[in-house]
Amino acid sequence: MTKEYNASDETNVKNAKQKEKNKLDTELADIKLLLGKQWGRRIVYKILERTGQYRTSFNSDSNVMSLHEGERNIGLWLLDKVASADIDQYSVMLKENLKQGDSNG
Repeated sequence: MTKEYNASDETNVKNAKQKEKNKLDTELADIKLLLGKQWGRRIVYKILERTGQYRTSFNSDSNVMSLHEGERNIGLWLLDKVASADIDQYSVMLKENLKQGDSNG
């Protein structure tokens, strides 16, 4: 059962904001740890690749295009988290995968 929340109570608002900030900080710290390992960067790169970050979503079939845009939306979310967590490791990840000659598909 969830505790009742009163948006007019400054203490409730402050506590809610702090709780959300703590959650975001933990999420970014987790992603930073993942990016700190080569295997973690490989996984993130493969997810970004699979979600269409490095290709167009356009397709003459609107159902396929909708699917691609949904995948791309998840990728954009992950890309935002990666950039927020550690932009330098994102750059390392790109360089590592370009060096390996990974294709964009």
